[in-house]
Amino acid sequence: MGNRKDYSFNIQFKGPDVANNLSGSAVARDLANVILNDTEMRSLLNGGSYKIRMDKDFVLQVLKN
Repeated sequence: MGNRKDYSFNIQFKGPDVANNLSGSAVARDLANVILNDTEMRSLLNGGSYKIRMDKDFVLQVLKN
């Protein structure tokens, strides 16, 4: 985990595309790449807009917008 104290991030998907800038979080970029390279996840994302959020306490939320 390194020396960082906060690994929180938000990933916004609009269809199968990332809609926000992930340049500030390697964890978010890596997760987005894993999701986008999975056939079933890409199919699910085609159905709408989603937000994946992890807070500073490592609680992960997946929300459909």
